[in-house]
Amino acid sequence: MKSQFFDHRGRHVVIDNEIGRGGEGAVYELAGSPRHVAKIYHNPVDLEKENKLALMLELGDDSLQKIAAWPLATLHDRVGGPTRGLILPRIDNPTEIHELYSPARRKFNFPTSDWRFLVRTARNCAAVFDSFHSKNIVIGDVNQGNILVSKNATVNLIDCDSFQISGNETTYKCQVGVAHFTPPELDSYELLRTSNHDNFGLAVMIFHLLFMGRHPFSGRFSGAGDMPLEKAIKENRFAYGSRAARYEMSPPPNSLTLDDVPAELAKLFEMAFAAPGRGLQRPTAEQWGTVLQKLETEITKCSRDAGHFHLGGHTCPWCRIISQGGPNFFISVSIKATEARSVKFDLKKVWFEISLVKAPENAEFKLAPPRTGSLTPRPVPEEVRSMKGLHNTIALIGLGAAVLSLLGILIPRLALFSIPILLVFSVWWTILWMQSPRRKLIRSQKRKLADCKGKLKLVVRDISQVGHEQRKIFQEKLEQLRQAKAQYENLNSACEREYHQLQSHARDRQLDEYLEHCFLSQAKIPGIGPSLLMTLESYGIETAGDITYDRVMAVPGIGPVKTSELLGWRAFTESQFRFDVKKGAPDSIVQALNLKYLQKRIQLQMFLEAGPNDLRQICRETEEEMNQLRSQLGKFELAVAQAQIDLDSLIDA
Repeated sequence: MKSQFFDHRGRHVVIDNEIGRGGEGAVYELAGSPRHVAKIYHNPVDLEKENKLALMLELGDDSLQKIAAWPLATLHDRVGGPTRGLILPRIDNPTEIHELYSPARRKFNFPTSDWRFLVRTARNCAAVFDSFHSKNIVIGDVNQGNILVSKNATVNLIDCDSFQISGNETTYKCQVGVAHFTPPELDSYELLRTSNHDNFGLAVMIFHLLFMGRHPFSGRFSGAGDMPLEKAIKENRFAYGSRAARYEMSPPPNSLTLDDVPAELAKLFEMAFAAPGRGLQRPTAEQWGTVLQKLETEITKCSRDAGHFHLGGHTCPWCRIISQGGPNFFISVSIKATEARSVKFDLKKVWFEISLVKAPENAEFKLAPPRTGSLTPRPVPEEVRSMKGLHNTIALIGLGAAVLSLLGILIPRLALFSIPILLVFSVWWTILWMQSPRRKLIRSQKRKLADCKGKLKLVVRDISQVGHEQRKIFQEKLEQLRQAKAQYENLNSACEREYHQLQSHARDRQLDEYLEHCFLSQAKIPGIGPSLLMTLESYGIETAGDITYDRVMAVPGIGPVKTSELLGWRAFTESQFRFDVKKGAPDSIVQALNLKYLQKRIQLQMFLEAGPNDLRQICRETEEEMNQLRSQLGKFELAVAQAQIDLDSLIDA
């Protein structure tokens, strides 16, 4: 039903169909103006609100209207009458931002959005905040309901009439807020707010986006009693920070950590959630924008899962979470990305290439006698040669004395003369030999020869050992490839078995899908307020399908009574389920099964395709190491031969 109003300039305005309704008013199409909508308040606004809206019209410009539902005109029952509503820019395909950062909701509303999209949205969110702050406008009521995001990651703000606006020597305060986005020092919504207060809410929103909907102050509390979220915020218990242990806090399971983001970004989170003190300035929207823009250039794709993107130079945190028993936060992205990935793979061709690579040969060496034919001995020092004549003379005299001594047996007088001579020359010869350079050189040369032979034996041993070890490495890699080939050949039959098993439990799978669409945030459960909802979400409990006794009891602040209420709600939700026999297992679950085997197929393909090069690399490494050892072998063989002929030369000298 159409209604007629007048704008603040007295122009006639006709509103058409209702397109939305909230606690403060309803939103309607504007007849003849598809790019605008009308917001009509349920109750008349007071004079202060009228003055605030008038000031907003003065401050409005094109830049604000591009990023927010900023008032373009006020609406009245009659010209000059009381304000009944507003004309606002129409935001196409608006989606509240929590529909994006919530993993459970994202797979339905943003199924192809990966972590890059979340980072881009966070950057755009910071840019919007910066635009308002640069105009001295404080948002005040930062929350997940007044920030909208589009399918291309653009961000718009709504409910701008609640912002804190200053002008004409008057400040119109923001008198509302959501506790989970409110800084700890802001005790009352009546207080004058600053952009620094907004910066806390912005940091929480960015944390939500990057950390899968987790709240920075919702974690595991190791102290006595419970730690409600509001209390944790008041006491600055940042569960992911470097001082978390001091505050007896730690992140909930299956969470990203500050080590998974750049150090600059982690530092901004630490600063934003630090204990507020005198003069504390949290990171500004501009600072967030700069660091997030840099992060966008540092993101890389996971080599194992086409739906995973993460900080370059780091292992994939999403794969780590899955390996620890957590969920695949980007399963809908992984399905789309893997299905779209075209992989041409010929197993027979790849295996033929693998079979062509020959294993390294065992290298067995036996030491042969040193080859000295082409070698010449080093010159014998002159002092050794000069001593040889004296040695020979003394030796001849000693020999003569020995002969005379033997004759002394027949001629006693001759013995009296020859025996002293024999003793003197024998002692002299012995002393000269003990002190001679020749003897020292021979001993030194023998040691050198023994040392060279020892080194030669070590090289021969190393050659044999390297050949054996590298051949073992080659055979182990080849066996891994054989196992991968067998797994690849059995993939289809394994997938078929699981598919038939899935269909045999179609009712349970349909129930799982049904429960995944029943969100806790849309239910009214006794004792479960916004704070506990946020805590439950931080522990990955967002839908009826997430509720089990053990999972709920592991959440801080949820005792047996609240657990019973949650289980009761799940039971009631289950009772509303109706099984469709014709449908079989839900498509989403069948797709998840196909994804599982597609990922296995791609991983095995990549492993097998790399097989020939991996085997050749082992052979190359073996050959390189062998060449080095062969070079040493030749060197030490030559050294042994040279040492041997040098020793022979000294002995003959």
